[in-house]
Amino acid sequence: MRILLGFLTLFFTLITAQAADIELQEDYKAYWGSTSLNPSRSVYVKESSSNGTSDPHLIYLPFDITELATDEANSTSAYSVLGGETLPPIQLPIISSGLSDGMFSDNPCVGIYIKNTTDFTRYVYIAGKMAEEALYKVSGGIFSTFAACIAGTSSGEDHLSMSSHQERVLWLHLGVFCSSGRQCNSTDSFGVASGIEKDLDLYIFGLSSEDYGIATEVTPSNDTISGKGQYFELKLSSLISTYATELDDLTRGDERLHATFDGENNESLFGDGVLMNIAVSYAAPVASSLTLQEAYDAGVDDFVLKFFEDESTLAGTFDVMGLTNGHSYNIGVAAVNKYYFSTRVSPSLAGKPLAIEAFLDEKSCFFLSAGFKTDHYVLDYFRYVRDHFLKKFAWGRAFISFYYAEAPRYAMDIYYSPFWSFCIRSAAYVGYFLLNYGLWFLSFLGLGGVARLFYKSRLKAK
Repeated sequence: MRILLGFLTLFFTLITAQAADIELQEDYKAYWGSTSLNPSRSVYVKESSSNGTSDPHLIYLPFDITELATDEANSTSAYSVLGGETLPPIQLPIISSGLSDGMFSDNPCVGIYIKNTTDFTRYVYIAGKMAEEALYKVSGGIFSTFAACIAGTSSGEDHLSMSSHQERVLWLHLGVFCSSGRQCNSTDSFGVASGIEKDLDLYIFGLSSEDYGIATEVTPSNDTISGKGQYFELKLSSLISTYATELDDLTRGDERLHATFDGENNESLFGDGVLMNIAVSYAAPVASSLTLQEAYDAGVDDFVLKFFEDESTLAGTFDVMGLTNGHSYNIGVAAVNKYYFSTRVSPSLAGKPLAIEAFLDEKSCFFLSAGFKTDHYVLDYFRYVRDHFLKKFAWGRAFISFYYAEAPRYAMDIYYSPFWSFCIRSAAYVGYFLLNYGLWFLSFLGLGGVARLFYKSRLKAK
Protein backbone atom coordinates (compact mmCIF):
# COMPACT_ATOMS: atom_id res chain seq x y z
CA MET A 1 0.00 0.00 0.00
CA ARG A 2 2.84 2.35 0.88
CA ILE A 3 4.52 1.62 -2.45
CA LEU A 4 1.28 2.32 -4.31
CA LEU A 5 0.80 5.64 -2.50
CA GLY A 6 4.39 6.59 -3.26
CA PHE A 7 3.91 5.78 -6.92
CA LEU A 8 0.70 7.84 -7.10
CA THR A 9 2.40 10.78 -5.37
CA LEU A 10 5.31 10.65 -7.83
CA PHE A 11 2.92 10.38 -10.80
CA PHE A 12 0.85 13.34 -9.57
CA THR A 13 4.02 15.39 -9.05
CA LEU A 14 5.25 14.70 -12.57
CA ILE A 15 1.91 15.59 -14.10
CA THR A 16 1.43 18.82 -12.19
CA ALA A 17 5.06 19.84 -12.70
CA GLN A 18 4.46 20.09 -16.44
CA ALA A 19 2.05 23.02 -16.05
CA ALA A 20 3.70 26.44 -16.37
CA ASP A 21 2.23 29.60 -14.86
CA ILE A 22 1.94 31.03 -18.40
CA GLU A 23 0.82 28.72 -21.20
CA LEU A 24 -0.65 28.95 -24.67
CA GLN A 25 -4.34 29.57 -24.96
CA GLU A 26 -6.09 26.38 -26.15
CA ASP A 27 -7.19 27.77 -29.51
CA TYR A 28 -3.70 29.14 -29.97
CA LYS A 29 -3.00 31.94 -32.43
CA ALA A 30 -0.33 34.55 -33.09
CA TYR A 31 -0.82 37.83 -34.92
CA TRP A 32 1.34 40.11 -37.05
CA GLY A 33 0.65 43.74 -37.86
CA SER A 34 2.08 47.24 -38.26
CA THR A 35 1.14 50.75 -39.28
CA SER A 36 0.94 49.40 -42.86
CA LEU A 37 -0.60 46.03 -41.96
CA ASN A 38 -3.66 47.23 -40.06
CA PRO A 39 -5.71 45.37 -38.93
CA SER A 40 -3.33 42.61 -37.91
CA ARG A 41 -3.46 39.13 -39.46
CA SER A 42 -3.16 35.64 -38.02
CA VAL A 43 0.15 33.97 -38.94
CA TYR A 44 1.31 30.36 -39.05
CA VAL A 45 2.44 28.83 -35.76
CA LYS A 46 4.15 25.48 -35.24
CA GLU A 47 3.33 24.58 -31.67
CA SER A 48 5.93 22.66 -29.69
CA SER A 49 4.95 19.48 -27.86
CA SER A 50 7.71 19.60 -25.24
CA ASN A 51 8.75 23.30 -25.22
CA GLY A 52 12.22 24.35 -24.17
CA THR A 53 15.23 26.27 -25.44
CA SER A 54 15.87 23.57 -28.05
CA ASP A 55 12.19 23.07 -28.96
CA PRO A 56 10.34 26.42 -28.82
CA HIS A 57 7.01 27.33 -30.39
CA LEU A 58 7.75 28.73 -33.87
CA ILE A 59 5.98 31.87 -35.15
CA TYR A 60 6.51 32.72 -38.83
CA LEU A 61 6.52 36.46 -39.62
CA PRO A 62 6.86 37.72 -43.23
CA PHE A 63 8.01 41.27 -43.91
CA ASP A 64 8.72 43.64 -46.78
CA ILE A 65 11.77 45.82 -47.34
CA THR A 66 11.79 49.62 -47.43
CA GLU A 67 13.76 49.72 -50.68
CA LEU A 68 11.29 47.36 -52.43
CA ALA A 69 7.94 48.08 -50.77
CA THR A 70 6.89 50.52 -53.51
CA ASP A 71 8.32 48.36 -56.31
CA GLU A 72 5.29 46.32 -57.36
CA ALA A 73 7.31 43.85 -59.43
CA ASN A 74 9.85 43.01 -56.71
CA SER A 75 8.11 43.77 -53.42
CA THR A 76 7.89 40.69 -51.20
CA SER A 77 4.29 41.73 -50.45
CA ALA A 78 3.49 40.85 -54.08
CA TYR A 79 4.10 37.19 -53.16
CA SER A 80 2.08 37.16 -49.92
CA VAL A 81 -1.26 35.41 -49.27
CA LEU A 82 -1.44 36.72 -45.71
CA GLY A 83 -4.47 38.78 -46.68
CA GLY A 84 -6.48 35.64 -47.35
CA GLU A 85 -8.55 34.86 -50.44
CA THR A 86 -8.86 38.49 -51.54
CA LEU A 87 -6.38 40.13 -53.87
CA PRO A 88 -4.45 42.33 -54.36
CA PRO A 89 -1.91 41.23 -51.75
CA ILE A 90 -1.79 43.37 -48.61
CA GLN A 91 1.23 45.43 -47.62
CA LEU A 92 3.41 43.50 -45.17
CA PRO A 93 5.22 45.21 -42.27
CA ILE A 94 8.14 47.17 -43.69
CA ILE A 95 11.68 46.83 -42.37
CA SER A 96 14.69 48.77 -43.67
CA SER A 97 17.94 47.17 -44.85
CA GLY A 98 20.10 45.58 -42.16
CA LEU A 99 18.09 44.67 -39.09
CA SER A 100 18.96 47.61 -36.84
CA ASP A 101 17.41 49.79 -34.18
CA GLY A 102 16.25 52.26 -36.81
CA MET A 103 14.51 49.73 -39.00
CA PHE A 104 11.12 49.88 -37.32
CA SER A 105 9.52 53.11 -38.52
CA ASP A 106 6.54 50.96 -39.60
CA ASN A 107 6.01 49.77 -35.99
CA PRO A 108 5.89 45.96 -36.55
CA CYS A 109 4.07 44.25 -33.67
CA VAL A 110 3.57 40.57 -32.94
CA GLY A 111 0.66 39.40 -30.78
CA ILE A 112 0.91 36.17 -28.78
CA TYR A 113 -2.21 34.59 -27.26
CA ILE A 114 -1.44 33.33 -23.73
CA LYS A 115 -3.24 32.46 -20.48
CA ASN A 116 -2.50 32.58 -16.76
CA THR A 117 -2.99 29.02 -15.49
CA THR A 118 -2.78 29.92 -11.79
CA ASP A 119 -5.32 31.05 -9.20
CA PHE A 120 -3.30 34.22 -8.60
CA THR A 121 -2.28 37.43 -10.37
CA ARG A 122 0.86 37.03 -12.47
CA TYR A 123 3.19 39.77 -13.76
CA VAL A 124 4.15 38.73 -17.26
CA TYR A 125 7.62 39.51 -18.66
CA ILE A 126 9.27 38.90 -22.00
CA ALA A 127 12.95 38.03 -21.98
CA GLY A 128 14.52 37.84 -25.42
CA LYS A 129 17.68 37.52 -27.43
CA MET A 130 18.85 37.25 -30.99
CA ALA A 131 19.56 33.66 -31.98
CA GLU A 132 23.32 34.27 -31.92
CA GLU A 133 23.30 35.89 -28.45
CA ALA A 134 24.00 33.92 -25.30
CA LEU A 135 21.90 35.77 -22.70
CA TYR A 136 18.24 36.69 -22.48
CA LYS A 137 17.36 40.27 -21.52
CA VAL A 138 14.04 41.56 -20.24
CA SER A 139 12.39 43.52 -23.01
CA GLY A 140 10.29 46.64 -23.01
CA GLY A 141 7.79 47.25 -25.74
CA ILE A 142 4.93 45.21 -24.23
CA PHE A 143 1.46 46.57 -25.00
CA SER A 144 -2.03 45.50 -24.03
CA THR A 145 -3.61 46.40 -27.41
CA PHE A 146 -2.58 46.35 -31.05
CA ALA A 147 -3.62 49.98 -31.51
CA ALA A 148 -1.32 51.12 -28.70
CA CYS A 149 1.54 49.01 -30.08
CA ILE A 150 1.48 50.46 -33.60
CA ALA A 151 0.92 54.03 -32.41
CA GLY A 152 4.65 54.33 -31.76
CA THR A 153 4.15 57.05 -29.14
CA SER A 154 5.74 55.19 -26.22
CA SER A 155 8.16 52.42 -25.42
CA GLY A 156 5.46 50.33 -23.79
CA GLU A 157 5.83 48.44 -20.52
CA ASP A 158 8.42 46.05 -19.16
CA HIS A 159 5.59 43.78 -17.96
CA LEU A 160 1.80 43.39 -17.88
CA SER A 161 -0.35 41.90 -15.15
CA MET A 162 -2.77 39.02 -15.75
CA SER A 163 -5.47 38.09 -13.26
CA SER A 164 -6.28 34.53 -12.24
CA HIS A 165 -6.93 32.30 -15.29
CA GLN A 166 -7.08 35.32 -17.59
CA GLU A 167 -6.52 34.88 -21.32
CA ARG A 168 -5.19 37.73 -23.43
CA VAL A 169 -3.08 38.72 -26.43
CA LEU A 170 0.25 40.19 -25.39
CA TRP A 171 1.66 42.59 -28.02
CA LEU A 172 5.42 43.04 -28.50
CA HIS A 173 6.85 45.99 -30.48
CA LEU A 174 9.92 44.63 -32.27
CA GLY A 175 11.57 48.05 -32.51
CA VAL A 176 11.55 48.44 -28.73
CA PHE A 177 12.65 44.81 -28.40
CA CYS A 178 15.78 45.60 -30.40
CA SER A 179 16.53 48.85 -28.58
CA SER A 180 16.16 47.24 -25.15
CA GLY A 181 19.88 46.69 -24.65
CA ARG A 182 20.47 44.30 -27.54
CA GLN A 183 21.92 44.60 -31.04
CA CYS A 184 19.58 43.54 -33.86
CA ASN A 185 21.71 44.77 -36.76
CA SER A 186 22.66 42.43 -39.54
CA THR A 187 25.13 42.59 -42.40
CA ASP A 188 22.94 40.34 -44.52
CA SER A 189 21.94 41.95 -47.81
CA PHE A 190 18.31 42.40 -48.69
CA GLY A 191 16.88 41.72 -52.12
CA VAL A 192 14.52 39.51 -54.04
CA ALA A 193 17.27 37.05 -54.93
CA SER A 194 18.80 36.79 -51.46
CA GLY A 195 16.24 38.09 -48.97
CA ILE A 196 16.88 37.53 -45.30
CA GLU A 197 15.80 35.25 -42.51
CA LYS A 198 16.31 36.22 -38.87
CA ASP A 199 15.38 34.45 -35.62
CA LEU A 200 14.48 36.15 -32.33
CA ASP A 201 14.25 33.96 -29.21
CA LEU A 202 11.71 34.79 -26.49
CA TYR A 203 10.86 33.45 -23.06
CA ILE A 204 7.48 34.70 -21.78
CA PHE A 205 7.02 34.04 -18.08
CA GLY A 206 4.84 35.09 -15.17
CA LEU A 207 5.94 35.99 -11.62
CA SER A 208 4.11 36.73 -8.41
CA SER A 209 6.02 40.01 -7.95
CA GLU A 210 7.41 42.85 -10.07
CA ASP A 211 11.09 41.97 -9.89
CA TYR A 212 12.73 42.97 -13.19
CA GLY A 213 13.48 46.08 -15.21
CA ILE A 214 14.23 46.58 -18.89
CA ALA A 215 17.55 45.06 -20.09
CA THR A 216 17.92 42.91 -16.96
CA GLU A 217 19.79 39.75 -17.91
CA VAL A 218 17.98 36.55 -16.98
CA THR A 219 18.56 32.85 -17.29
CA PRO A 220 15.27 31.00 -17.96
CA SER A 221 16.62 27.83 -16.36
CA ASN A 222 17.29 29.40 -12.94
CA ASP A 223 15.09 28.54 -9.98
CA THR A 224 13.28 31.89 -9.94
CA ILE A 225 11.70 31.70 -13.40
CA SER A 226 12.26 28.09 -14.50
CA GLY A 227 8.99 26.44 -15.52
CA LYS A 228 7.08 29.73 -15.26
CA GLY A 229 6.51 30.31 -18.96
CA GLN A 230 6.88 29.37 -22.61
CA TYR A 231 9.72 29.49 -25.14
CA PHE A 232 9.13 31.03 -28.56
CA GLU A 233 11.18 31.60 -31.68
CA LEU A 234 10.06 34.44 -33.93
CA LYS A 235 11.15 33.61 -37.46
CA LEU A 236 11.26 36.73 -39.65
CA SER A 237 11.72 36.40 -43.39
CA SER A 238 11.68 38.35 -46.63
CA LEU A 239 13.10 35.35 -48.50
CA ILE A 240 11.00 34.57 -51.58
CA SER A 241 11.31 32.33 -54.61
CA THR A 242 11.14 33.84 -58.08
CA TYR A 243 10.61 30.43 -59.68
CA ALA A 244 7.17 29.43 -60.92
CA THR A 245 5.12 26.35 -60.24
CA GLU A 246 4.46 24.50 -63.52
CA LEU A 247 0.89 23.33 -64.21
CA ASP A 248 1.32 20.22 -66.37
CA ASP A 249 -2.29 19.08 -66.73
CA LEU A 250 -5.84 20.08 -65.80
CA THR A 251 -8.54 17.42 -66.13
CA ARG A 252 -12.28 17.50 -65.50
CA GLY A 253 -14.29 16.27 -62.56
CA ASP A 254 -17.64 17.03 -60.96
CA GLU A 255 -17.47 20.59 -59.54
CA ARG A 256 -13.69 20.30 -59.61
CA LEU A 257 -10.62 20.34 -61.84
CA HIS A 258 -7.76 17.94 -61.15
CA ALA A 259 -4.39 19.76 -61.32
CA THR A 260 -1.06 18.02 -61.93
CA PHE A 261 1.84 20.37 -61.16
CA ASP A 262 5.58 20.59 -60.55
CA GLY A 263 7.44 23.20 -58.52
CA GLU A 264 10.67 21.42 -57.64
CA ASN A 265 12.72 24.44 -58.78
CA ASN A 266 11.57 26.03 -55.53
CA GLU A 267 12.94 23.26 -53.33
CA SER A 268 16.04 25.14 -52.18
CA LEU A 269 13.86 27.94 -50.73
CA PHE A 270 10.66 26.10 -49.84
CA GLY A 271 11.79 22.51 -49.18
CA ASP A 272 9.64 20.89 -46.49
CA GLY A 273 8.31 24.33 -45.58
CA VAL A 274 5.42 23.99 -48.05
CA LEU A 275 2.21 24.72 -46.17
CA MET A 276 -0.49 24.59 -48.85
CA ASN A 277 -1.27 24.93 -52.54
CA ILE A 278 -3.40 27.67 -54.08
CA ALA A 279 -5.30 28.13 -57.34
CA VAL A 280 -5.97 31.41 -59.17
CA SER A 281 -8.83 31.86 -61.64
CA TYR A 282 -8.08 34.25 -64.51
CA ALA A 283 -10.64 36.05 -66.67
CA ALA A 284 -8.61 35.11 -69.78
CA PRO A 285 -5.73 32.74 -70.63
CA VAL A 286 -2.34 33.76 -69.18
CA ALA A 287 0.79 32.57 -70.97
CA SER A 288 3.48 33.52 -68.42
CA SER A 289 4.16 33.07 -64.72
CA LEU A 290 3.08 35.94 -62.46
CA THR A 291 3.37 37.16 -58.89
CA LEU A 292 0.08 37.37 -57.01
CA GLN A 293 0.03 41.13 -57.55
CA GLU A 294 0.60 40.67 -61.28
CA ALA A 295 -2.10 37.99 -61.32
CA TYR A 296 -4.55 40.47 -59.87
CA ASP A 297 -3.50 43.11 -62.39
CA ALA A 298 -3.95 40.59 -65.22
CA GLY A 299 -7.62 40.21 -64.29
CA VAL A 300 -9.25 37.50 -62.20
CA ASP A 301 -12.61 35.85 -62.68
CA ASP A 302 -15.24 33.97 -60.64
CA PHE A 303 -12.97 33.42 -57.62
CA VAL A 304 -9.68 35.04 -56.73
CA LEU A 305 -7.84 32.46 -54.65
CA LYS A 306 -8.70 29.01 -53.39
CA PHE A 307 -6.62 27.50 -50.58
CA PHE A 308 -5.97 23.77 -50.25
CA GLU A 309 -4.35 23.27 -46.85
CA ASP A 310 -4.57 19.47 -46.98
CA GLU A 311 -2.12 19.62 -49.87
CA SER A 312 1.46 20.52 -49.02
CA THR A 313 3.89 19.56 -51.75
CA LEU A 314 5.98 21.21 -54.44
CA ALA A 315 5.01 18.59 -57.02
CA GLY A 316 2.02 16.28 -57.33
CA THR A 317 -1.72 16.64 -57.75
CA PHE A 318 -4.66 18.32 -56.04
CA ASP A 319 -8.31 19.01 -56.83
CA VAL A 320 -9.44 22.60 -57.34
CA MET A 321 -12.77 22.19 -55.56
CA GLY A 322 -16.00 24.13 -55.32
CA LEU A 323 -16.29 25.03 -59.00
CA THR A 324 -19.42 25.42 -61.13
CA ASN A 325 -20.13 22.65 -63.63
CA GLY A 326 -20.22 23.84 -67.22
CA HIS A 327 -18.26 27.03 -66.48
CA SER A 328 -14.91 27.48 -68.24
CA TYR A 329 -11.96 28.33 -65.99
CA ASN A 330 -8.42 29.52 -66.69
CA ILE A 331 -6.49 28.13 -63.72
CA GLY A 332 -3.00 28.91 -62.46
CA VAL A 333 -1.48 27.24 -59.39
CA ALA A 334 1.26 27.97 -56.85
CA ALA A 335 2.74 26.60 -53.61
CA VAL A 336 2.76 28.57 -50.34
CA ASN A 337 5.30 28.26 -47.51
CA LYS A 338 4.94 28.82 -43.76
CA TYR A 339 5.57 32.55 -44.10
CA TYR A 340 2.55 32.69 -46.45
CA PHE A 341 4.85 33.53 -49.38
CA SER A 342 3.80 31.90 -52.64
CA THR A 343 5.85 30.80 -55.59
CA ARG A 344 5.11 32.58 -58.84
CA VAL A 345 1.74 31.46 -60.20
CA SER A 346 1.93 29.12 -63.17
CA PRO A 347 0.74 30.01 -66.68
CA SER A 348 -2.91 29.04 -66.92
CA LEU A 349 -4.60 25.99 -68.39
CA ALA A 350 -8.27 25.89 -69.35
CA GLY A 351 -10.79 23.44 -67.93
CA LYS A 352 -14.55 23.00 -67.58
CA PRO A 353 -15.98 20.89 -64.71
CA LEU A 354 -18.68 18.43 -65.74
CA ALA A 355 -21.62 17.16 -63.65
CA ILE A 356 -21.02 13.59 -62.51
CA GLU A 357 -24.09 12.27 -64.33
CA ALA A 358 -22.93 13.81 -67.60
CA PHE A 359 -19.32 12.77 -66.92
CA LEU A 360 -20.30 9.14 -66.29
CA ASP A 361 -22.56 9.07 -69.33
CA GLU A 362 -19.88 10.62 -71.56
CA LYS A 363 -17.10 8.30 -70.43
CA SER A 364 -19.31 5.16 -70.44
CA CYS A 365 -16.84 3.29 -68.17
CA PHE A 366 -19.21 3.84 -65.26
CA PHE A 367 -17.37 2.03 -62.45
CA LEU A 368 -13.94 3.44 -63.32
CA SER A 369 -15.26 6.94 -64.00
CA ALA A 370 -17.03 6.91 -60.62
CA GLY A 371 -13.88 5.63 -58.90
CA PHE A 372 -11.46 8.15 -60.39
CA LYS A 373 -13.99 11.05 -60.54
CA THR A 374 -11.99 12.72 -63.31
CA ASP A 375 -10.28 12.01 -66.63
CA HIS A 376 -7.43 9.55 -66.10
CA TYR A 377 -5.01 7.54 -68.21
CA VAL A 378 -6.34 4.28 -66.70
CA LEU A 379 -9.82 5.23 -67.96
CA ASP A 380 -8.39 5.89 -71.42
CA TYR A 381 -6.62 2.54 -71.39
CA PHE A 382 -9.71 0.47 -70.53
CA ARG A 383 -11.79 2.34 -73.11
CA TYR A 384 -9.13 1.36 -75.64
CA VAL A 385 -9.39 -2.31 -74.50
CA ARG A 386 -13.18 -2.10 -74.88
CA ASP A 387 -13.09 -0.58 -78.38
CA HIS A 388 -10.16 -2.50 -79.85
CA PHE A 389 -10.48 -5.89 -78.17
CA LEU A 390 -13.79 -6.69 -76.47
CA LYS A 391 -15.95 -5.42 -79.33
CA LYS A 392 -14.27 -7.86 -81.74
CA PHE A 393 -15.76 -10.90 -80.00
CA ALA A 394 -19.36 -11.97 -79.40
CA TRP A 395 -18.70 -12.72 -75.74
CA GLY A 396 -17.04 -9.30 -75.39
CA ARG A 397 -20.02 -7.51 -76.95
CA ALA A 398 -22.37 -9.46 -74.65
CA PHE A 399 -20.31 -8.40 -71.62
CA ILE A 400 -20.40 -4.75 -72.74
CA SER A 401 -24.20 -4.87 -73.13
CA PHE A 402 -24.63 -6.44 -69.68
CA TYR A 403 -22.22 -3.89 -68.14
CA TYR A 404 -24.03 -0.89 -69.64
CA ALA A 405 -27.38 -2.25 -68.48
CA GLU A 406 -26.34 -2.85 -64.84
CA ALA A 407 -23.41 -0.51 -64.04
CA PRO A 408 -25.22 2.88 -64.11
CA ARG A 409 -27.39 1.99 -61.11
CA TYR A 410 -24.27 1.49 -58.94
CA ALA A 411 -22.04 4.26 -60.32
CA MET A 412 -23.41 7.06 -58.14
CA ASP A 413 -23.01 4.95 -54.98
CA ILE A 414 -19.39 4.31 -55.89
CA TYR A 415 -18.78 7.99 -56.66
CA TYR A 416 -19.99 9.17 -53.25
CA SER A 417 -18.34 6.36 -51.26
CA PRO A 418 -14.62 6.95 -50.46
CA PHE A 419 -14.24 3.24 -49.63
CA TRP A 420 -15.74 1.87 -52.87
CA SER A 421 -14.00 4.53 -54.94
CA PHE A 422 -10.70 3.42 -53.44
CA CYS A 423 -11.52 -0.25 -54.13
CA ILE A 424 -12.37 0.50 -57.77
CA ARG A 425 -9.19 2.53 -58.28
CA SER A 426 -7.06 -0.18 -56.68
CA ALA A 427 -8.61 -2.91 -58.84
CA ALA A 428 -8.18 -0.73 -61.94
CA TYR A 429 -4.48 -0.16 -61.23
CA VAL A 430 -3.94 -3.90 -60.68
CA GLY A 431 -5.76 -4.70 -63.94
CA TYR A 432 -3.79 -2.03 -65.79
CA PHE A 433 -0.51 -3.48 -64.49
CA LEU A 434 -1.39 -7.08 -65.33
CA LEU A 435 -2.61 -6.28 -68.84
CA ASN A 436 0.42 -4.14 -69.61
CA TYR A 437 3.18 -5.96 -67.77
CA GLY A 438 1.69 -9.33 -66.87
CA LEU A 439 3.28 -11.13 -69.82
CA TRP A 440 6.69 -9.73 -68.91
CA PHE A 441 6.15 -10.71 -65.28
CA LEU A 442 5.13 -14.27 -66.22
CA SER A 443 8.07 -14.51 -68.60
CA PHE A 444 10.39 -13.46 -65.80
CA LEU A 445 8.91 -16.13 -63.51
CA GLY A 446 9.19 -18.69 -66.28
CA LEU A 447 12.84 -17.86 -66.86
CA GLY A 448 13.42 -18.11 -63.13
CA GLY A 449 11.81 -21.57 -63.11
CA VAL A 450 13.90 -22.74 -66.05
CA ALA A 451 17.07 -21.46 -64.38
CA ARG A 452 16.15 -23.27 -61.16
CA LEU A 453 15.57 -26.58 -63.01
CA PHE A 454 18.83 -26.15 -64.86
CA TYR A 455 20.66 -25.50 -61.59
CA LYS A 456 19.13 -28.63 -59.98
CA SER A 457 20.05 -30.76 -62.99
CA ARG A 458 23.65 -29.56 -62.77
CA LEU A 459 23.73 -30.51 -59.08
CA LYS A 460 22.45 -34.03 -59.86
CA ALA A 461 25.01 -34.42 -62.63
CA LYS A 462 27.79 -33.78 -60.12
